[in-house]
Amino acid sequence: MGLSGVNSRVHNLVLWGRAL
Repeated sequence: MGLSGVNSRVHNLVLWGRAL
């Protein structure tokens, strides 16, 4: 796990926030 994993999680949260 590294920046890639964190970046992926953050991106997912951003997408969810935009969907809402």
